Amino acid sequence: MDRRPDQVPHHPKVLTAGMIVTGIALAAMVVWFWSVSTGPGLVITAEQQRAAEIQAAEEAEAEAAAEQDKTQADLDREAESRGAKNKKKGGSGGKGAPPAAPAASDTVTDQVELTTYSILSVNGVLNVGGQLENVGVQPLSGTVRAYVYIDSEPVATATTEITGLEPGKSTKVNMVSDSEYQPGEKVVLLEFESRK
Repeated sequence: MDRRPDQVPHHPKVLTAGMIVTGIALAAMVVWFWSVSTGPGLVITAEQQRAAEIQAAEEAEAEAAAEQDKTQADLDREAESRGAKNKKKGGSGGKGAPPAAPAASDTVTDQVELTTYSILSVNGVLNVGGQLENVGVQPLSGTVRAYVYIDSEPVATATTEITGLEPGKSTKVNMVSDSEYQPGEKVVLLEFESRK
């Protein structure tokens, strides 16, 4: 016996409401997906943007201050690095690079002479110590700089300051570099920069 009713009850209002809710949900998902895929990504508030700009400005100022605070030893070290890289590339050293290596140690200038010297490792750092004599005719104050080479390549720049060294007089000096001591046959070139 067939128990199916002759007429099936319909609920058009319920179906219509369900279709509207489903359509709205689908539309919302499409809008969200489109905004994620085409938008700028992370939304940054004005405060966050300002904080990022302030931090970038502070970092730039700190970098500029560090550049100004570089000592002559730092500049010599950078020049040595550039000179060694340029030599490997077949180029010549740039401005501020150590002079070309002499064939043999040259420890005499027009004003001073390193009469005796030794190249030492002090806590792993290269030092040049010795007796410095004023061979000029007036008292000297300034920077004494010893360039050290191995196989014609600069490996260290050691410096010290002298003040009021009288003509004909000598003083014990210890020129300290900021380079690690390296083994090998070394050549030294002396320079003196007078301080007025």
